[in-house]
Amino acid sequence: MKHSFARSLYAIAATAAVVFAVGCRKTPCCREAYVKGVLAAPGDILKKSRNIATAFDFLRTHDLNALPTGKVEIDGDRVFAFVSEPVLHPFDDPNGQVEVHRRYIDIHVPIRGEETIGYEKLDALPSGVEFNEKDDYALFRVKTTPLKVRPGEFILFFPSSGAHRPACTLGGQPVTNALRKICVKVKVEEDH
Repeated sequence: MKHSFARSLYAIAATAAVVFAVGCRKTPCCREAYVKGVLAAPGDILKKSRNIATAFDFLRTHDLNALPTGKVEIDGDRVFAFVSEPVLHPFDDPNGQVEVHRRYIDIHVPIRGEETIGYEKLDALPSGVEFNEKDDYALFRVKTTPLKVRPGEFILFFPSSGAHRPACTLGGQPVTNALRKICVKVKVEEDH
């Protein structure tokens, strides 16, 4: 069932249906480090894997405003999401850390408000950085490039090469109650 929010995203696509990819990817799923685009028209990214298609089907057919804060079950451990209202931290905060994953792709979608996400392409983890295999992440500090994402848009980070720092603002002070977002976790499929 399509809701008014999903229909409005299709209208946005009529004026800005551009999807682009940058970087390099060395796992079976994809070659890009990240993809940014319009939620209503994600383009060829849907062909990358069944799990990615499932994630975008959910994002495009559910009223994201009505989702409760917290974990959202979509397709078992293959596709699930977290809805949150994080504090936005200054992009230039020297204590900010990026995250990187190995088993899951992250799809960040602002529901309300705009988000800046720091990005850095990586070929390998920096020396001395421990990877938490159980929870699928590593955290570390590295200089990043800001990427803005607004409601109706998405940014997708592939594992390992897509180091990213979500929940940032280009302003100099932390900001509360400015962002509601969904981050969909998509398990990498080894057969693609």
